[in-house]
Amino acid sequence: LLNPDEVAARSKTDMFTKSIVLTQILYFVVAVISRYIEHLPVSPLEVATLAFTVCSFCTYGLFWHKPQGVTAVTTIALRDNHIPEQLTSVLRKQYHKEIQELLIATGTNPAWEEWLGIELLGGSLLVFILACASAVFSAIHLAAWNSTFPTASERIVWRVATLVSALAYMMCWLCQVIMNVGSIRKPVDVIKRSRRRHVEVKPVVELASWIFLVTTVVYVLARLVIIVEMFRSLAYLTRDAYITPSWPTNIPHFG
Repeated sequence: LLNPDEVAARSKTDMFTKSIVLTQILYFVVAVISRYIEHLPVSPLEVATLAFTVCSFCTYGLFWHKPQGVTAVTTIALRDNHIPEQLTSVLRKQYHKEIQELLIATGTNPAWEEWLGIELLGGSLLVFILACASAVFSAIHLAAWNSTFPTASERIVWRVATLVSALAYMMCWLCQVIMNVGSIRKPVDVIKRSRRRHVEVKPVVELASWIFLVTTVVYVLARLVIIVEMFRSLAYLTRDAYITPSWPTNIPHFG
């Protein structure tokens, strides 16, 4: 296998580049917060950008030591037909469960199984973590609760769409737990099984699958509303929206 130092040497970024990006992200976050402190209006587009910058900050933190932009290909020749343990995780992602059972032997992970309540969650712990992170991302949009919108009706639409997008993730996770308990991995599988004869699907599982699908559609519509409104509101900004807070300019940044 490759030496970690060789992989890091092929990375297109370094600590200095990442530090500059994080400093620029930090400046934007401080600038938005300072607008609230000085009672200046914040546009929905700024709030939406703030949500993405928080995601970028977390992403850079989690992948701080991971090389980026490594495009060079290194071929590793296998001496025999034995599949190394390092490649089993890659094969699991590429093949479906039915084919996977014929090619490689799957095992269990005691570290995850010992997690309190993992069986009750139906194996959806990772989905729960992603749902919480996504809900926080959508909840940041609530900061534009009292921002300037073209009409009062559009302000209400923004609020409803933001709440729906924040709650949709947790609703989908709950439905996924119910389906996992019923040994159903995807909502579409429930619909396929319900159409087959002599295949019984629990009503609760079938209801959860339909709620999952409907919630997904509603979430997509809510996100479209948020995207349209955050750009449409730019044409109705007040004069104070163009005022720049004074003290964030002391932070080094690229203007």
